[in-house]
Amino acid sequence: MLFDSNEFITSIEDYGHRDMVMACEHEIEWTERLSYGVRGASANREAGSVEYLARVRRLRTWLKTAEFPREMTDEDRAAYAGLCQKLIDRREFRPGPWTSSTTRREARRGRRLMPLPGILTKATLLLLISMMNVETPIRTVPSDRVAAVRQFNRFHTRLVGALNDRMLASSFALPQVRVLYELAHADGLSAADLARVLGMDAGYLSRLITGLEADGLISRTPSPSNAKRLTLALTEKGRATSAALEEASAQEVAALLAKLPDAGQRQVVGAMQRIQRLVGGSPTDAPFILRDPEPGDLGWIVHRQATLYRQEYGWDWTCEALLAEIAGAFIRTYDPSAERCWVAEREGEIVGSVFAVRDTAEVAKLRLLYVEPSARGIGLGRRLVDECIRFARAKRYARLTLWTNDVLVAALRLYQAAGFRPVAEERYRSFGHHLVGQNWELDL
Repeated sequence: MLFDSNEFITSIEDYGHRDMVMACEHEIEWTERLSYGVRGASANREAGSVEYLARVRRLRTWLKTAEFPREMTDEDRAAYAGLCQKLIDRREFRPGPWTSSTTRREARRGRRLMPLPGILTKATLLLLISMMNVETPIRTVPSDRVAAVRQFNRFHTRLVGALNDRMLASSFALPQVRVLYELAHADGLSAADLARVLGMDAGYLSRLITGLEADGLISRTPSPSNAKRLTLALTEKGRATSAALEEASAQEVAALLAKLPDAGQRQVVGAMQRIQRLVGGSPTDAPFILRDPEPGDLGWIVHRQATLYRQEYGWDWTCEALLAEIAGAFIRTYDPSAERCWVAEREGEIVGSVFAVRDTAEVAKLRLLYVEPSARGIGLGRRLVDECIRFARAKRYARLTLWTNDVLVAALRLYQAAGFRPVAEERYRSFGHHLVGQNWELDL
């Protein structure tokens, strides 16, 4: 019987989630048995098993909540394809679950591994891998979101006076002001360069340039490297006019922001930066600041950490209870001479935190470290850990400790890079999962 790929693609959307969840469950159990065959002996773990377990657990969580395959991130696709390939590479797929008689040696030989559930045959696994390498289809945008963006565009054009034929109490329209601004901040632009920068029709731009040149604001000269290429530049009159327009624009924006409190100004600026980054393709390494907490920050930190642990690891709301207890205890017993909290802010929003909490006169604890997904990869996590270490040393603590879980692979790398070392671990069940808690220490 020939394999019908179209029929499979239809069936994978109906049954693939269920079967891959089952595959993940078996994979987690199998890897844990290999990794923890000798109780408490972390040195006997298979290389990379901790990170692999974290990926599979995250994949399992994703499979239970996301839409296949349109909601996949690149990391999700890699984990999905990686698990499929691992299943294919196994030498034997003997049916039947694990039993107490299954030994590590048998597992290493590929015996009694796991049944392939449902439609997950070798052929379908290979097709799944190929599906993970295709581009994500264009998503359908709900009409209410389209309407919201259009409404904002109408608001913004009115706010900045873009509909008026004159800007900033001058004789210039918005397109002319933009041309003067670009030429004031860049040298050697041609008309074609300017059209690309502004995204403006070349014919319309040519008419604008001609008019500004007639007013004595712009000059055109042959390029030193190519006589056929004319470069644009502001004349002295043009530079004076551009400077006056920029000053008027700055005063107008300052008057607008002055109506808002400091927090509101940060929110407005941050929202504008996010729009530029998400829609306009601006660089993602926007700067962050570390500041002291303000009223409401700790509640937000608890909320975001609980939400992220749920999304990325499937932990239940008992995790939020623990986070709230830690944050509440910090507030109730806060000692500014021996403890501190750092809140990371970026584009007007909280994107991370860490706490240094007094345990004893000699020992401090690093607690509630987290970084928002949008701020990962820019060095924020490392900076938070470093700040905590510097504070503990300045307060003359002898040791800095922390408690974590082995599935938090990114955090473990930060701790290891900072000089922490694991000193104990314990398997336990909490937050709706079987976990491995770890204690780490850093001698100061």
